[in-house]
Amino acid sequence: MKYVNMNEVAFDAASVVFPGLGNCHGIVYINEFGLFAYHAYGIPHDSLGRHEAFASFVRNHIQGGGKGVCLYGACPSNRYTTGDKEHKAELKIIADALKYSGKIKGCRWNIETKGWKTTYCEYQYNRMEVTIQIADFTGLDLHQVMGANPSSFDHKSVSQTRAGKMHGGLAFEGQDLLSIGYTTCKGIDEVITGIPAVTNKEFVQARTL
Repeated sequence: MKYVNMNEVAFDAASVVFPGLGNCHGIVYINEFGLFAYHAYGIPHDSLGRHEAFASFVRNHIQGGGKGVCLYGACPSNRYTTGDKEHKAELKIIADALKYSGKIKGCRWNIETKGWKTTYCEYQYNRMEVTIQIADFTGLDLHQVMGANPSSFDHKSVSQTRAGKMHGGLAFEGQDLLSIGYTTCKGIDEVITGIPAVTNKEFVQARTL
């Protein structure tokens, strides 16, 4: 299992967790080998320069060449003003970056109605079946459960700098993977390796957008 914090991308064969989705987007591309996750921070416009970085992570990963199964997006409904239309539009940008033309599915929940500030969201992948579960994550500090990164190749940070290009870290040291301005991706030294238990998980059904 990989815990994917804001502006991080990761791969795991069976399970990924987005510890805190307040109005972020938990995006998962699934191929025959597993789950490629991207925690898109903030409003959709904030993430535009990072979509290609996620695609680069997939392309350069040892398991990235597998046949695509589905692209999923899970997020609170407050991320969008027009619902499905904007949700699909953001996932379509990801699909284009990945050169993926298969099924796109999504699910949303009303975080205000639930009285939550942020959401624990977990994807499980087993024999071509996907389960998405959510739970209240309000008041839990994910930064207190950070630990050493066991595999920097499977877990990266996506952040914006003035460098104008990616330096080293969605694939190989020194490789220039992205030419659009002011975006860089670097390997991280720490990831979340454990998380406080959450209760009352709900299953959410992803639908075709």
